[in-house]
Amino acid sequence: MQHDTVFTLNNFQPQLSIKSVTLSSPSSTNVALSDKAIDLLIDSTTPYLWLPTEYCSRFASNLGLVYDSDENLYYYTSNAAHDQNLNSNFTFVVANNQSASDPVSLVIPFAAFDLQRTFDNSSTRSYFPLKRSDDPDTWTLGRAFLQETYLIVDYNRVTFSISQAVFNGNTGANQDYVTISDVLAGNGTSTTTIPTALTPTTSQLTSSITHKSNIGGIIAGVVIGVIALLALLGLAVWYIMRQRKKRQAERIRHLPQSFPNELVDDLNDPDVMNKPVEIAPATPRAELEGEPLGNPVEMDATTQEIRGGNRGEVFVKDEEEKRLEETDILSPLTPKERHFGNEHDEEMPNTESGSVTPTNHV
Repeated sequence: MQHDTVFTLNNFQPQLSIKSVTLSSPSSTNVALSDKAIDLLIDSTTPYLWLPTEYCSRFASNLGLVYDSDENLYYYTSNAAHDQNLNSNFTFVVANNQSASDPVSLVIPFAAFDLQRTFDNSSTRSYFPLKRSDDPDTWTLGRAFLQETYLIVDYNRVTFSISQAVFNGNTGANQDYVTISDVLAGNGTSTTTIPTALTPTTSQLTSSITHKSNIGGIIAGVVIGVIALLALLGLAVWYIMRQRKKRQAERIRHLPQSFPNELVDDLNDPDVMNKPVEIAPATPRAELEGEPLGNPVEMDATTQEIRGGNRGEVFVKDEEEKRLEETDILSPLTPKERHFGNEHDEEMPNTESGSVTPTNHV
């Protein structure tokens, strides 16, 4: 549908007002799907219609939809509910703002909103591209709406226009290209007259400049914040390293002067000092091998005493002599001696008394 209505960009974004939305089908006409006028954006980056909950409830009750809260999406209650809408049309009455007196009617067929979702198991289910939102800043007409409309944006004049798309089945027929002239065109170039409604107002230009300056201020603030954060981190690292070096110097100062340098380095190395040391097991003692002993011989229990005399002579005291010595009855200087040795005894003269004392040669 051709019209001359011009819409104004809001912060260089296309925004319009929906005055009403109605549904027409073979069984009913002009069923109201809206209860009030709202302002919303046109955004091709989303496929959905983001509308207030009141709008969504009216859509659901008249189209046979059920809301899935997990996915924030509307599915059809049954295949029959889906099929009854195949020949339906939606009429959106839009204007530059809610008080504008020159609205534009855009008729969108049900086919533009007849979408299917494919799941991981390859199954499909029909859904209506409708999303709930109670935040006015998120109310949007997405790509599903733009499939049946033409959107032309003139950023030089801060305006846009939206019209009904025409599908005549022959892409080469009835083409009519219209040049959008530059606002500052001149030098004999043919230009169209700029209507007053298309000329950006001072408030619009000021809003645009303020928006750009705000973005520049935000970027500058982020950069300054990052630099300040890096400076604080560098200062913290420097302080920690300085304290560590002071502690190391203090430990070295208290070490003895003759302490080996390599051990001092180990004391300053936290990896060496904190490393656990395993104590090696003690080496078992080994006994040297010796010659095997012969048959053991038990020694005689008789007490033997060696006295001075000729070489090879052994004097033996019997038990009686020992007892007498202990009682001082018999002097140890004149013992009664008995000799043991060879079978042949010899008599040795006693030089003092002239008597002969038997001897035993060993």
